[in-house]
Amino acid sequence: MVADVVIGVNRDISAWPGRHLLEGGEERRYFGLKTAEQRVIEFECRGQREYEMWTQGVARLLAIVGEKARPAVS
Repeated sequence: MVADVVIGVNRDISAWPGRHLLEGGEERRYFGLKTAEQRVIEFECRGQREYEMWTQGVARLLAIVGEKARPAVS
């Protein structure tokens, strides 16, 4: 069994309780990585730009891996 293999990005993670109280808390964004074991590992970003960089980057890497995993069509 392979542990913690990332299979997707969850962009619909709610703000962590109380984080809005921190300086810049209203700017923070959250996302999760879905694993093959049906877990979601949550991450916090300092703002929208960082959030987009991470979510788009991980989604792109997953797409690349998905393309390489498909058998070649002749």
